[in-house]
Amino acid sequence: MNLKQYQKAFAYYKKSYLLLQRLYPAPHPKKAIMLNNMSLVLTYTSHLDKALTFAQSAYSKLEKFYSPPHPILAKLQNNINRILWLQKKYDLAEPFARKALSQAKNLYSPPHPLLALYRTSLAEVLYQNQKKQKAWKLNAEAFRMKKKLFQREWPILSTSEKIGQIFY
Repeated sequence: MNLKQYQKAFAYYKKSYLLLQRLYPAPHPKKAIMLNNMSLVLTYTSHLDKALTFAQSAYSKLEKFYSPPHPILAKLQNNINRILWLQKKYDLAEPFARKALSQAKNLYSPPHPLLALYRTSLAEVLYQNQKKQKAWKLNAEAFRMKKKLFQREWPILSTSEKIGQIFY
C-alpha cells in the first residue's frame, strides 16, 4: 500500500469509529478494535507516538471486556511491543513482548504460528537489550515451530527469524 491508501484507510477507520461511538455510547469492544486498526495504520505510516496512544487506549478498553489469556489481548500487547521496538524503546517493549508470549502459551499448543511470531518478537527485543543467548534460544524455537508448520524448507524461514543477527 502507498501513503494515500493508508490515509484513506485511516479516514475510513476514523469514520467507522465515530459511527460506533453513536451506536454504542457505552464502552464496547468494537470501538476498541477500531482504535487498534487506526493504531496499525499509524504504525505503517510511521506516526509512532500517535500509534502508541491508540494501541494503549485500545488495550485498556479491551481488558475491561476480556481477561487474560485472550487472543485479542495478546495481539494488542504484541502490537504495543512492536511500536515501542520501532521507537527503539526496547526496555519498555520487553514486558509487552513477554506478556504476549505468556498469554499465547496459555492459549495455543505448539507448533502454532502465533507462538512462533511472539517468540520472534520477544527475541528481537531481548537481542536489543543485550540478552543475546535468550534471544538465540527463542529464535531457534520459533524457527523449529515454523519448520514443523510448513513441513518443508522455505527460504523465508531462514530470513524471518533473524538468526544471523545474533552472530553479528
